[in-house]
Amino acid sequence: MSLIGVGVGSLLGGTGVDVFARHLFGNTGLGHFATVCAGGIAPPGSAVPLAQACHAALTDATQYMLIAWAPLMLWPAVHSYWASRTVRRDLPF
Repeated sequence: MSLIGVGVGSLLGGTGVDVFARHLFGNTGLGHFATVCAGGIAPPGSAVPLAQACHAALTDATQYMLIAWAPLMLWPAVHSYWASRTVRRDLPF
């Protein structure tokens, strides 16, 4: 569970945020998100609209990814519930 949740889950979540941010920033017409907003922030000395666009794309992308990720948490919740029903019987004492 930890290998999948921490290893693959973090990778997929971060990739999803990058995809959403690239799409949202692409709609502004200011360039490519990964080159203009390296690390999710505008370069030092950038114009205020660019800094605001980088920030807005990253925060909106994070929110969208969390919303998209939430339904996937039902699967582990159901399995945790199933495991909790038999934990007393499964314990050796």
